Amino acid sequence: MLDIPREGDAKTWVFCRAIFGFFSFSFSFISIYLMPLSIAMVLYFTQPISAAVVNFLLGNERLALLEIISIFSAMVGVVILTNPSTIIPQQYLAQQVTVADKDNTEYPFYNYGIVSALMGSVFSGFAYFSMRRLGTRVNPTINTFYFATSSCVLSFITFSVVPGQRIFSQIDWESVGLLILTGLLGWIAQEGVAKALQTEKAGRAASLNYLQVVIAFLADTIFFKRESSWTDYLGSTLILLFTLINSLRKCF
Repeated sequence: MLDIPREGDAKTWVFCRAIFGFFSFSFSFISIYLMPLSIAMVLYFTQPISAAVVNFLLGNERLALLEIISIFSAMVGVVILTNPSTIIPQQYLAQQVTVADKDNTEYPFYNYGIVSALMGSVFSGFAYFSMRRLGTRVNPTINTFYFATSSCVLSFITFSVVPGQRIFSQIDWESVGLLILTGLLGWIAQEGVAKALQTEKAGRAASLNYLQVVIAFLADTIFFKRESSWTDYLGSTLILLFTLINSLRKCF
C-alpha cells in the first residue's frame, strides 16, 4: 500500500507534498501561538485562494469568474481583519480598537502571527498543487504517511538547531494526551483532503475545510473568552464567502 510507483515523477511530488505540508502546518501552529485562534484560522484558510492561484500559474487550471472574485474579496478581507483602519473610517472602529488593545496586550507579536498564518496558506497552496500532480497514481494513505514521517524527522531537526529548546522538559501527561489527539485528528483530516484532491479541483476541494473556521470562532468564544469585533466577522465573511459559494455551487 505504501509503495510509490517507480516510473514517472511520483516520488518527487510525494517528497514535495511532505515538505510543503510540514512548513504549512508549522507556520499555522506558530500563528495560533502568536494571535487569537479564530483570526489565525481565518488567515490560514485563505489557502483555497493560494491553491487556486498556484494551480493556475503552475498547473494550467483555469480560474473561474467566481474564483477571481474570491481572490480580490479575500484580499480586502485580510486587510479588514488585520488592519481595518486602512479601509474603514476611524469613527466606526470603537469596538474594534477595544478588542485590538486586548489582543495587543495578550499577543505582543500579533503582526508576526499574521505573516506566519499567510505563509502557512502559501505553503498549503503548493502542497495542494503537489497532490494534484500526483493525482490517482498513489494511494491517498501514501501522502499522509510520508508527510507524517517527514514532519517527525524535520521537527526533531528543528528542535536541534533552535537554541534553548528542550523537547520533553515541560510536557506533562495532559500535554502528551493533547499531542496524541492532535496527531490522530490531523491524520484523519489529511486522509480526507488527499482523497478529495484526487477527484476535485484544488481550490474547490480546499474550500470544504472552512468548517474549521466556524469551530475556531466558537472555541475562541467558549474556551478562551475572546470578544470578537464586527470587523473580525466582516473580514472573515469577505475571505470565506465567495469561495464557499463556489464550493456549494459545484455540488449541484
